[in-house]
Amino acid sequence: MLRVLVIAALLATGPALAQQQVETVPRPSPEAPSAPDMIREGARRILDGIRRLVEQMPMFEPPRITPEGDIILKRIKPLYPEAEDARSEPSREGLEL
Repeated sequence: MLRVLVIAALLATGPALAQQQVETVPRPSPEAPSAPDMIREGARRILDGIRRLVEQMPMFEPPRITPEGDIILKRIKPLYPEAEDARSEPSREGLEL
């Protein structure tokens, strides 16, 4: 009998609790950008990112495959030119012949 009373009480208060929990959807303020403006801005940012990616792509020469099967990708413009100069001229310091 007690279970029936508890269930009846819960069923009676259920709709009242549900009405309290319903939230209204806030209306956008007049200063907020419209949906088409937001889509346009998003598309502009995506295209700007793609443009930057394409600008960076031609930084390598065409790949070269060695007889051993290694693939060599040489930079057109090295990131650190001073490192390229040091690599081309071997150092003779510390060598004893």
